[in-house]
Amino acid sequence: MAGRKKITPAPELPPEILLFHILPRLPAKSLLRFKCVCTQWRSFLATPLFANIQLHHATAADRREKLVFCTIGSTSPCNFLTIDCEDGLVAQPRCCPFPGFAASTVTSSVNGLACMGIWKNAQEFSDLILWNPLTGEYKTLSRPVDRKCYSTSFTALGMYHTRTDDDYKILRINADSSVYLYSLKSDSWRKLESELDYHERIPYAGDHHDLLDESLHFLMKLKTRYLIIRLDLKTEKFTKIAVPSTCPYGCLRFVVGKGCIQLTIFKADLSSGTRTIEEWLMDGGGNWTKVVNSSCSIQDSSFQGPLYLMRNGNWLMCTNNGICKVDPAGNNAKGHHLSSTPPIIVTYQLGIYIETFVSPNQYVH
Repeated sequence: MAGRKKITPAPELPPEILLFHILPRLPAKSLLRFKCVCTQWRSFLATPLFANIQLHHATAADRREKLVFCTIGSTSPCNFLTIDCEDGLVAQPRCCPFPGFAASTVTSSVNGLACMGIWKNAQEFSDLILWNPLTGEYKTLSRPVDRKCYSTSFTALGMYHTRTDDDYKILRINADSSVYLYSLKSDSWRKLESELDYHERIPYAGDHHDLLDESLHFLMKLKTRYLIIRLDLKTEKFTKIAVPSTCPYGCLRFVVGKGCIQLTIFKADLSSGTRTIEEWLMDGGGNWTKVVNSSCSIQDSSFQGPLYLMRNGNWLMCTNNGICKVDPAGNNAKGHHLSSTPPIIVTYQLGIYIETFVSPNQYVH
């Protein structure tokens, strides 16, 4: 046809641009589908090199975190659910790829890997499993010589990644103050010499832990007070940090945000049926400052507990009716009903993770 211009096809992108600069920036779930594009993509997406590049982008400042928890039932494997931390949306239940009757508990997570405790009985885990909820890969950890390490009673557990030796480590603190450390690189446990010595039994060691300045922090509840325990990852020494003196013996949430420790306290007002929210920040000298003091209209009888501190400062909370977003500054509670989710299970048997391609089987033993 006369006068029609010939269209010049666009030049193809160099493979290195596509593989190293474009694919790692795409949503993780899309990348799972892209494994079917060709053999080259499938092989490259399974390499530790790609996992590290994709992890770098996934842990950026605007990263999208999710909550994962397992439902309680009588079948094996059990089911798990995920909740988007920024919009409260719940994904459809899926089967865990590993066996586990009755219940599996999310004990900790880092870089897209979650540590799962498989219940043997009320006193002991039969196994600990390292699992990537996105890819489905998992690894059953080697069992420690000292079975007290797998105790389910009154323990704190933290998981972290060390950049110096590129290793994933899991820390367990038992009620008798014994401390154990697992290395994924060596697939082995060792007992740490610890100066932790409690003169009163620890009835609860919270699932709240976070990293700040190369130290792992735990919020722990003793019989009459709370305490923050800090482990220096370089020296493997513990120190204790006092919480605000006005802190009640009630419902707390502990997070590290914007380079500082933040403690959120939820107080019940039985006369009005509301919850008062206090937020405290701790500076480098260990001094606490109250930055928020407000109330929210969540009925006390339905309140189950705080789940996650969102990027905009709102709290994602769990009630008998589902998930609520609460704005502490604006005293505004907005409810999102989750018809298929038993909220009481969500509250403290969950982990926070990001979707990555990090493999729990990346080291050959």
